[in-house]
Order: sequence, then structure tokens, then C-alpha cells
Amino acid sequence: LDQAIEVLGVSEVSDYRERIREATAAIASSHADIADYQRQRVSAPWAKDQSQIEQYNPFEQSKEALDQLITDEKSKIERQEELLVELKQSFAKELSKIGVQMDEQGAESLLSSVSGDDIVTMAVVFDNIKRMTTQLQELTDDSGEALDVAKRYYGMYVVMIHVMDRIQKSFIRDINDKHIPKLEEFATQAERNIEQARKLIDINGGDAKILETNIASNELTRDTANLYIRYLQRNADLIATENKRAQKNLATAMNTYDTVKLSSEVAAHMNSGRRDLETLMKLEVPALREFSNQAIRKEFQRMTSELRGG
Repeated sequence: LDQAIEVLGVSEVSDYRERIREATAAIASSHADIADYQRQRVSAPWAKDQSQIEQYNPFEQSKEALDQLITDEKSKIERQEELLVELKQSFAKELSKIGVQMDEQGAESLLSSVSGDDIVTMAVVFDNIKRMTTQLQELTDDSGEALDVAKRYYGMYVVMIHVMDRIQKSFIRDINDKHIPKLEEFATQAERNIEQARKLIDINGGDAKILETNIASNELTRDTANLYIRYLQRNADLIATENKRAQKNLATAMNTYDTVKLSSEVAAHMNSGRRDLETLMKLEVPALREFSNQAIRKEFQRMTSELRGG
């Protein structure tokens, strides 16, 4: 997400995520303080019941003082929440300046922090980056591949493939490290339940009819778990194949982005050199005035006249 913001190259946009992190952290801190004040309030005395010494003791807060602190923290939360709304709206306006239209919800998905394990949230982020990439592609086409616009498009495309790669790898990791091991535990537990029920039937240690029903139920659970394990393994293999394609796509996209970026930098240097040359050519040096030494000449003539007169 930080790369996505950086690729856009919009003025001051890089500050937005940091400011949102700070506001979100401030809200969390206020909520924690409120919870602490509420715990203190349970055993705190009313102000009228405090002694004069207790009233001046900063560690002995009255219920009224704690209520005021809670009110102050709630006001802080409201201000930070208002700031979050303003930041998201301002970010959306900044995007519109480069031709990318994004609603507040889409802007929020790009500015918020996302857990690497939250595939659903990452999918939402991917959809919003995809929307931005599509708009940037249209702007690139309309501009005749203007380099500043094209650089945003190809850079955002790279970010989009990065997100896709992360989602795919997270999905495969979850299947292999979390879902399949858990399903294997379920199947093993079902097998143990079956063995225990059969032993009870053999020694006449329980209601045989109910135990037979339990065996059938556990066999269904075991078979379902094993079937789902095979299903997940096939899906993991399928996504792994797709991820190999994504890796090739990513390598191509990165090379294309580097190519466009280089072209943009070369063009920028050419434009800078042309401007410098044009500025230099406009510099005109005025003609040098000849020096005829008028002051000495006049003084020489005066002295000559005086000498002749003498």
C-alpha cells in the first residue's frame, strides 16, 4: 500500500497513511484510558466525601474528576474521527487531480493498515487498486502515453500484481499450515471416537444402538474431513499454478515499469537541458563601450593651455 501511494506521486499523499496511523493510534489510546478511568471510578469516592488532603492528592481522583477525564477522552476520540474523515476525503480529492476517481470507502481501503493474514480485506484492496489501474490505463491511452501518466499506470500495475501475489501465497500458506492440519486433527479425533465406541459395544459398556449411531456420525465426519482435505489440496495446487503465471507477469510488469521510468527520467533531463539552453540563448551581452579617457584628456588640454599662456 505504501508503494501504491508512492507510485501515484501526488503532492503530500505520502503523508496521509502516517497521519491516519497516528489518528487511529490516538483513538485506541483514548479508548484504553477511558476503560482505565471507568475501572478507577468503581472504587473512587464522591468529591463531597473526600478529605481536604485527598482533594489535593493527584492519585486520589473523585468520581466527578474521573467523569470529566472520561468526557475529555471522548471529545478527543470525536476530534480524531473527524480528522480521519477529512483525511480520507482530502486523499480522494488528491487522486481526482490526477484523473483517478475513488470514493471514500475505496480511499479508506488504500490508507488503512491491512493484516497480512486477512485475505478478504486484501481482496478488497486488490479490487480498489484494480479500479485505479484501469482508470490510469485509460488516461495513458488518452494522453498518447504521456510519460508522467504512463509511469503511474505501469507502477500501479506492478503494485496490483504484488497484491495478487501476496493473496495467492497467503491462501496456499493457510491451506497447508492451518486448514489441512486442523482437518487432519478432526479426522483423527473421529477415528478415535469410532474405536472407543466399538470397544464399548464389544464389552457391552454402553447403549449399543446409540453407539452405532455415533460410529456412523463419526465416520461421516472423518470421510467429510478427508474429502475436504483433498479438495483444498487441489485448490492449493491450482492457485500455485496461477501464482507461477503471476510471477512471470510481475517480472514483465516490473521491467516495463523500469523502462517507462527510465524513459521518463531521460525525457526530464532532456527537457531540463533544453530549458537551460533556451535560457542561455536569451542572455545577451550589451556592446562594450570604448574608453576614451575623457577626464585625463581634458586635464591635459587645460595644462597645455596654461603652459602656453605662461
